[in-house]
Amino acid sequence: DRDKKHGRIWRITAKGAPLLKPPTLAKMNAAQLCNQLVAPHRRTRQLAKLRLMDLPKAEAIAATQQWADSLKPNDPKLEAKLFEAIGVFESHEVVNRPLLERLLAAKDYRARAYATRVVGRWHDRLKNPLALLRRSATDEHPRVRLEAIVAASDVRTAESIAIAAQAADGSADRFIAFAFKNAVHALASQWKPALLAGKLNFAKPAHLLSVVREGGGNEVAGVVRQQLADPALSAERKLVLAELLAHIGNSADAAQALKLAATHPPVLRALVNAANERNLQPPADATGLLAAPLWLLETRIEAVRLIGEWKLNANAEVIRMFAADKTQPHASRVAAAEALSQLTSPKAAETLAALVTLNTAADLRAAALGSLAKHDVARAAQLTAGLANQVKPDELGPL
Repeated sequence: DRDKKHGRIWRITAKGAPLLKPPTLAKMNAAQLCNQLVAPHRRTRQLAKLRLMDLPKAEAIAATQQWADSLKPNDPKLEAKLFEAIGVFESHEVVNRPLLERLLAAKDYRARAYATRVVGRWHDRLKNPLALLRRSATDEHPRVRLEAIVAASDVRTAESIAIAAQAADGSADRFIAFAFKNAVHALASQWKPALLAGKLNFAKPAHLLSVVREGGGNEVAGVVRQQLADPALSAERKLVLAELLAHIGNSADAAQALKLAATHPPVLRALVNAANERNLQPPADATGLLAAPLWLLETRIEAVRLIGEWKLNANAEVIRMFAADKTQPHASRVAAAEALSQLTSPKAAETLAALVTLNTAADLRAAALGSLAKHDVARAAQLTAGLANQVKPDELGPL
């Protein structure tokens, strides 16, 4: 039934150029096959590696190692050649850590990405493979970080999820998101018990949140609540669990966390992040619960920020006083000025306007101006224009 009138099969060649003569790989020894790993045609390189794979392990590995050692450091194609070499070691299941580390530090992101994948394949025979993956997890190229997530999911330890979360941080795409989601679920039996036991640390609180979002925050929060109900729980352990509950819990959990650790800054920071990132609503008695941390110097900044995020206008006058009080620590005044952008106070605009002067520190002035714009944008614009007229543009600094 074939149509013999219209179909044609064409063989395309370069005009005036001789046809390519394929090398007789079947007759080559291991050393000769290694030289074919730099052939200009990919098919030749692939077939050479297949032939090396079929040779006895000792013969193929010795020849490949000798060939790799003979490469010149200034060879512009060095990384591509090392990439071909490590494929031979993989085919014979021979771990070559020095070669692996050379590729992990390569300039070409493709070499680094492939080497990261190899770490996952060899992890059970490498000493401390997570140290190698930790480097790839912070790589500037998303392809390398993608491979770090996949490789970390092969290393069945709780710490692997922290590396995967770090790799998923920053610029991402749908491939990274998909890989991270699968890593969270693949490693759940390792990271969940370690997290609840307080034996798992993340580089950033946001990393913990990203893991819990993918891995069932409600489930983890439920276990935390049960553990906090244990009367034999140590005070130190309560602080750890209270911070975790602040990250992932609901409004009722926020109240419990504040009761347990109101003067513990990490808990307050966790609640600030939860309010900002997932719109955690304040508990009914939030104003009262924040009374103690608001007046303690070591927790004042976090408490002020939390009051702003939760829009607790009952505390607005106190926050305004902090912003205006020159005896307050500078960082507390900046936090108070920023929080006023989300609070309603009759005197807020006047206080903020008084801070928008050249005599005020640049960061406090910028915070005050930003908050004033939320209350009275016309006045903020007028003050900005006045500042611009008083100094040269290059001397103005942050408004």
